[in-house]
Amino acid sequence: MRWLIDVIVAVVIFAVGVGLWATMRADNNIEKRTDQTKSAVHTLSREVRIRSATGATIINGRGWSLTVNHKWFNDSIPHNELITGSRPWIDIAPIEHADLIHPIVRIVADRTTAEFWYNPGNGIVRARVPANLPDAEATSLYNTVNGAQLSSIFSDFLEEGEARKLIKSGPEPEAVLADAAEDHDPNHFDPDDLDPTAPRKE
Repeated sequence: MRWLIDVIVAVVIFAVGVGLWATMRADNNIEKRTDQTKSAVHTLSREVRIRSATGATIINGRGWSLTVNHKWFNDSIPHNELITGSRPWIDIAPIEHADLIHPIVRIVADRTTAEFWYNPGNGIVRARVPANLPDAEATSLYNTVNGAQLSSIFSDFLEEGEARKLIKSGPEPEAVLADAAEDHDPNHFDPDDLDPTAPRKE
């Protein structure tokens, strides 16, 4: 009888150990994928700034590249490692969203939603996060990979206080917007600024 109890105890200890190991491995994997995605956002943002500044791409009236081309990265295309499955790589904000600092859709709910979002109105790149997460977790993940300070993943994308706070003191991705803000009032958007055929306003 004693040996049976010992066997049961040993099995329970082994099962607990395996569970803890699996949990730690999963946590480390999530942390690794989060870091990789954060690095991808940084790489995309840097490439947009460099190519826009050097004229190595077609730019709009605000001086930003009209798009992000995967050919810029050869065989080292940055990916959103938080998102699985086949889907578009990056989508481009339409002209009516030119002053947004976050996409309206920040989570990936289906295969038609892209991994990343790029706004040619201000040069900002954002990574989206998975849809199957609680709001607090999704918000924390989104803020981490994008250097943002959203209060909720579903918060108003036109929060004026949020925009001005990021312009003044936000991390590296928002530094791009700070430079543009000196010459452009985000409350008075001129659609011609994004017309690539219009003369640039010096």
